[in-house]
Amino acid sequence: MIRMDYIQEFVKLADRLSFSRASEDLFITQPSLSRHISLLESELGVKLVNRSTRSVELTRAGSELCKDFIRLLEDYQSVQEHAKALASGYYGRLSISMTPNWLTEHLEPLILEFSQRYPDIKVEVNVCPAAKTAEMLWEGRSDLAIGFESEAKKSDIVSKKLFEERLCVVMPADHPLAGKDSVSLRELAGEEFVVLELDETRAKGRTAGENLLIRNGVDPSKLIRSSDLATVGLTIQQTGALCILMESLGNLGRSYLTAVPLSDPDYRLPLYLLKKKSNEDRMVNAFFDMAPTC
Repeated sequence: MIRMDYIQEFVKLADRLSFSRASEDLFITQPSLSRHISLLESELGVKLVNRSTRSVELTRAGSELCKDFIRLLEDYQSVQEHAKALASGYYGRLSISMTPNWLTEHLEPLILEFSQRYPDIKVEVNVCPAAKTAEMLWEGRSDLAIGFESEAKKSDIVSKKLFEERLCVVMPADHPLAGKDSVSLRELAGEEFVVLELDETRAKGRTAGENLLIRNGVDPSKLIRSSDLATVGLTIQQTGALCILMESLGNLGRSYLTAVPLSDPDYRLPLYLLKKKSNEDRMVNAFFDMAPTC
């Protein structure tokens, strides 16, 4: 049977073309290296190198087989790394539910870093509406989720605040305030607003978005409620109403809308990395521990 260490030694010799230099790099004696190459040649039944007192030259067979040996060593290293991953438990699939606008800016660097550290774990992103991210976690369709504070406060959830989304006002592009760098809610007190009900709090009372608007002088009777982000742009176009959304959503991809940041720095929406308290999977905990805290 061909020994992998003999193959590694031959590849080193092919690189250095010197028994003395190769043996120094390999921390073995020249006679040992020469004997190992001879054994390798005997096992393969082909001459790999031409030796002389001054130089080492690869034969045609040696040059061709060296390419095969390099690929073989790379595959062997991959097998070793995979075996280590299997032994440690860091392998398989890890799924995270989130909306697509949170992925690029906030989470791609974390996922890439995790994948580099644990190459045998495939990270899958389950893209869904913001209202569904925590639901997918509860239903077991995701190992982790990005969610809101209402979910993070639940007793059976472990959470970590990842980032804060600045809020903005989405309005018709021809609105008188559309060209401003920022706007305060006080300036919009007389406007109608579309309110997104993205969680279950509506059944218990006002949503956080409603409370924010009402605290800043918006008439509750001028709130248009919607549970679907996909129809918000159409509702704004039809009614001329405005909507408070996360800045990363921009103008919702509609040329007839524009997004103006809110001027108050406190108008930010905290977002959390969520996992079930009962989930002790090593992959899940490894990702959770790697995530930075905002």
